[in-house]
Amino acid sequence: MLVAQCFTAYVSHDPMIDNRTFLLSIMISAALVFLLLVLFLRALQLSRSLKKQKSEIRTLLNKMHRLDEELTFVLDFIRELPHLTGELNNQMNPRGIPQVLMNVLVRTFQPEQAVVLLRRKRTLAQPERDKEFIAAAVAAPRSTFDRGMVVTMGEGDLGYVAQQHRVLDHTELDREAQPHRHVRAKGLSAFRPDLASPMTIDERTLGVIALRRPEKQKPYGKEVFRVIAQMGAFALNNLQAYAEVKSVADVDPLTKIWNKGVLNFRLGELVFDAEESKRSLAVFLFDIDHFKNYNDVNGHVAGDRLLQTLARLVKEQVRIDDIFGRFGGEEFLLILPNRTKSQARITGEKIRATIEDYEFPFGDKQPLNRLTISGGVACFPQDGRNSSELIRAADQALYQAKRAGRNRIMAAGAVALAD
Repeated sequence: MLVAQCFTAYVSHDPMIDNRTFLLSIMISAALVFLLLVLFLRALQLSRSLKKQKSEIRTLLNKMHRLDEELTFVLDFIRELPHLTGELNNQMNPRGIPQVLMNVLVRTFQPEQAVVLLRRKRTLAQPERDKEFIAAAVAAPRSTFDRGMVVTMGEGDLGYVAQQHRVLDHTELDREAQPHRHVRAKGLSAFRPDLASPMTIDERTLGVIALRRPEKQKPYGKEVFRVIAQMGAFALNNLQAYAEVKSVADVDPLTKIWNKGVLNFRLGELVFDAEESKRSLAVFLFDIDHFKNYNDVNGHVAGDRLLQTLARLVKEQVRIDDIFGRFGGEEFLLILPNRTKSQARITGEKIRATIEDYEFPFGDKQPLNRLTISGGVACFPQDGRNSSELIRAADQALYQAKRAGRNRIMAAGAVALAD
């Protein structure tokens, strides 16, 4: 108001206002304008600072949200660990471990596709079989692969992972595994995992786990995946070690071959496998002719040595995947997976001839002037649908061989002709 009055007076040449008053009013006005300008700039700076802080707070909140999700992911897996450990420890058969691992993979990562592979065991007939991995558990509703499919070491992404000792994601696989991919790959060879890991113990790969398009993909996903793979490896290794220790109790102390309990158990398993895979399975049951006479004439020590020698002779002739054991007393059982009745009878005849030709001590004192065996052969499913029926059929064939004059092999269902 004062500045306005002074300016008006000056313009109208009011003598009451001199030049000093006018200059003072101008200076005050300039100071007020400057102050307003400073306040405006400060307000603008403060507004920008608030916007920056707001953006930083938003970024911080997003980071906190992601951290919370990651922490929840890890905590959920930690809660899963006791159940996983318990389930793995309760498995007494390697077949159960893949499904346990698959269940935890699905619960933890929620993938679109997943697979658990186990390394196959080598056999005498298939010495290269341990380079193969079979799909033992799958979660793939919209895929072209299923349980039982096989991938070879070095074949495709999964075969490449089997050769490694670390967890690999899709970026690493795209960079490293190109030479192992096949242009026309199908099934497991064509599977492109986003996360895969071998299950290794002492640099030996026991299996592979892999998944594709996980719904829950977190920064700690690889670490969690590594833990699952390692727990699977420990479970498989421990089960194998337990089987080796248990085998000591499953071996007949005299002949050092499987005892009756193991034979019954393994036969039950193999009948189930044969039924699932639609493959044949044969058994060869045999005993020593006139063994009581041998014991009575030569003594039980000589009888024990005879059993030991006979067991050794037969072991030298069977395949690595055959199962041979002492069924009781002087009776022996040979289980022949993937063998027909005619093939089993040929095997039995070779064993019979080997024993007949061998110079056993006191063999010339036997009623047939040689130490001999008689045996019966039966085959799944023709002669029996379960282990008990198979053994019964083989035993009846053995009885027929005895009636026909001993020192011969009879097949179940065949007509015995006496000499």
